[in-house]
Amino acid sequence: MTAAINDIQLKLDAIETLLVAQMPTRNIKRSMQHFTEQDETELLSGIVTIVNAGESGFKNQLGMVAKEGTAAVWLIGHVKVAEDTPSQNIETAELALSKELKAAIRVGVPGIGFALERIEYSRQLEHPYGWFVAFLNAGPPLETLY
Repeated sequence: MTAAINDIQLKLDAIETLLVAQMPTRNIKRSMQHFTEQDETELLSGIVTIVNAGESGFKNQLGMVAKEGTAAVWLIGHVKVAEDTPSQNIETAELALSKELKAAIRVGVPGIGFALERIEYSRQLEHPYGWFVAFLNAGPPLETLY
């Protein structure tokens, strides 16, 4: 069995370490910036920003109060395509980045149980920029040791 990671900061750090290792050609960040403020070279290769969005689902039994909560983590992807290309290229770039992100999440982190809830995409609305938000729940692993 694996010991559960309960501290949200440790969960965020572990997610960052995972994504950096599994997505070496992408840029992984912890400080949110609007895509128009991002470095163009980084946008062209793809950026994923890890953002804490809250916690919920804590245990309330005796001795377990405020343990085994689930962190709501937003993984925000930003990409850019050439301005003279069709907007479909935004979608292609978003899907390529999210595909790598999903593969990285499947690798997992010992002590954390991941559940990818959904991904919302830009719908090609802000050409030449693309973005998505992946809603990830990071809770206790299925088998927990205290």
